[in-house]
Amino acid sequence: MSPDPSDTNRQDGMLDLPLRPGGAAVPELPLDTDRLRPETATGPSPPPRRRSRRRRPSGRRLALIAGVLLAVLVVGYLLFWPKPPQAAFSPDPFQPSRVRVGATGEPDTLTIINVGERPMPVELVTLTGIHAEEYSLVEESCGARTLAPQDRCSVQLQFSPKAMGFREAVVEVHGDLSDSPARQVLSGEGIAPILTVTPPGLRFGAQDVGATSPSADLIVANEGTAPLEVSRVVLGGPGERDFRLTLNRCSRTTLDPGETCDLRMTFAPRAAGDRTAELEFRSDALDPVPTVSLAGEGIWTGAAFAVDPKSVDFGRHLVGTERLQKRVLVTNRQSATLRGLKVSLADGAAGFSVNGQDCTGRALAPGESCRVELGFDAKAEGAVSTLLQIGHPEVGTLGVEVSGTGAAPRWVVSTELLEFAQVRVELEGELQRLELRNEGSAAARITKTEMVGEEGVAFGVANDGCSGNEIGPGSGCALAVGFSPKREGKHRAELQLHASAGTSPQRVALVGTAIAPRLSLNREIVDFGRIHRTMLERVELTVSNRGTAPLDLGALGVADNPTGDFKLLGGSCLPTSILPPGGRCTVMIGFDPTIEGRFTARLQIDHDGFSGPRELPLAGVGLPPPIPELTLTISELDFGPQPVGERSTIQTVTIRAGGTGRLEFREFSIEGPNSSDFLIVPATCDAVPSLLPGTDCGVGVRFVPTAAGPRRARLVVRHNAGLGTSTVELLGDGLGGSPSG
Repeated sequence: MSPDPSDTNRQDGMLDLPLRPGGAAVPELPLDTDRLRPETATGPSPPPRRRSRRRRPSGRRLALIAGVLLAVLVVGYLLFWPKPPQAAFSPDPFQPSRVRVGATGEPDTLTIINVGERPMPVELVTLTGIHAEEYSLVEESCGARTLAPQDRCSVQLQFSPKAMGFREAVVEVHGDLSDSPARQVLSGEGIAPILTVTPPGLRFGAQDVGATSPSADLIVANEGTAPLEVSRVVLGGPGERDFRLTLNRCSRTTLDPGETCDLRMTFAPRAAGDRTAELEFRSDALDPVPTVSLAGEGIWTGAAFAVDPKSVDFGRHLVGTERLQKRVLVTNRQSATLRGLKVSLADGAAGFSVNGQDCTGRALAPGESCRVELGFDAKAEGAVSTLLQIGHPEVGTLGVEVSGTGAAPRWVVSTELLEFAQVRVELEGELQRLELRNEGSAAARITKTEMVGEEGVAFGVANDGCSGNEIGPGSGCALAVGFSPKREGKHRAELQLHASAGTSPQRVALVGTAIAPRLSLNREIVDFGRIHRTMLERVELTVSNRGTAPLDLGALGVADNPTGDFKLLGGSCLPTSILPPGGRCTVMIGFDPTIEGRFTARLQIDHDGFSGPRELPLAGVGLPPPIPELTLTISELDFGPQPVGERSTIQTVTIRAGGTGRLEFREFSIEGPNSSDFLIVPATCDAVPSLLPGTDCGVGVRFVPTAAGPRRARLVVRHNAGLGTSTVELLGDGLGGSPSG
């Protein structure tokens, strides 16, 4: 086999690879060719491929490298990436001051801190929780704000407990933070004094009338969480004078929580029968404050006489009605005749009276009786009582309890003043509701309602649900009052509600203000005077509202104007206007006579004013058309010699107006061959566009020659008189310079 030309560098298993052309060869290294040739059954193995000494990393090594890089990134993120915003609170926990129930504590400050490493946007701060209504945000500087890292803001809170014990709420901070909303629990304590009495009531049992029972003790304690101030201990009830407070260590006392004070009571009945009263406490204790019930029975033992009945109760009696009558019988229980009895009332101011009796000065045989007639005329609403005292110089005095209750309606109106909004004259204002309630203890009938006062006709009662109806305790009725004035200004009256019982009448003051628009014109007649035909004369009419309500000014028109000589030319009143009080507008009226003679018409004014004219007379006289005339005081102006280029003095042409019409100027001009050498200068005619007959004005002319020799031109005045054009010749000579044709 011939050698392969490509294997010229391969000799005996050695490979010679030059580093670069002309460079030294690499050292010869032994090469195990057997390991490079795969064994096959088909024949000799192919020649070995040239392989690089640098091997590619395998897939497992690449995965390992990627994992290491990822771990490095995670650790870097955890160590160096800024922490998200997070809210912290100070103080934590937050416990507001202890506050008495029903009071409001001093503001407490809660600080909110951004403990994260990024800015913390705060949207709002709210209160939630079961007792959130007992806390209030007095002031806060956090909402709609962004807190930088470690920045802080504050919230001021006030605590107003409604009950005792710990009252919880939650402050929530809403915003772009990791734990939104962040929450801080508020735990304030409501404190209050609680008054307790042991025992809750005293029953003294039976006791002789006039004798005193053994003492009974009461213990008053403060079982609350705040100091208790007891200002007074008060006896009340129908039998208050049968019980006595013999020891009182509680009035004007302050009890700390857990402390007690003592009371001591006795029972000394003044009359026979069941006697009851109540012991009440005036204090700052949390409601309900207990009331101690007191009870005992008065008995007669060994009495020389007896009464029947042992107590007299007149029951309910309507105040102001006929007196009630009851009889008491006094019987001699001794075996001997009884003399020297005296009958009297302990208190005659409560409405009770002795209307008749046959006991005083009478000798009662054993078993014999005498009578006492009692009356009750209730003076006021409420329960009253007294003692009927039956005395004997040897036996003593027995008391018979006499009681009754005054019943009366007690009327209460929803308001004592009804004040109506402003109402236009001859219109009706909005009805106002008035309520009448009976908060008393007896029913009564409303007999009538009545308007009192000279201006009462401006007011009226509507929807009357009171008159003729009986109103029971706790019930009421209603009516409506209206205001419909006939004149402008302030109105006052009084509504009286009369009842069959109770304080009557009930009075309600009524006040209303009536307003009205009033049209006023600055002229009583518009007389245009003498006006030439083809001319238009204008007069401005001022319309004012001198009233107190807006004036609705409707359409305006000219009546009795067949030839149309009078015209409405505009103004701020047209087409319609609403003028406030004190407001005004204008109407422009024109007179343009078409023929000679006297003309009249009427300006018709449509308005809703309470006063003011509805028509305004118009008058004017038409004259023949005016004829203007123009007269020039000079027909020629000669400026004489004037050096070329130099200005002459000003010469004036006087124009005089005559005839019967207005002379109107249309144009002033210089015309002719040398018109540029003459100039019109400002004079009085430039200031007026026209002249009235009999007046005049001037036109100024100056000569400035532009060349030597005679210079000629004309002053031309164009106007509305005659032929319409008038001229004045202008002459002058230029001196020096070059002559010009």
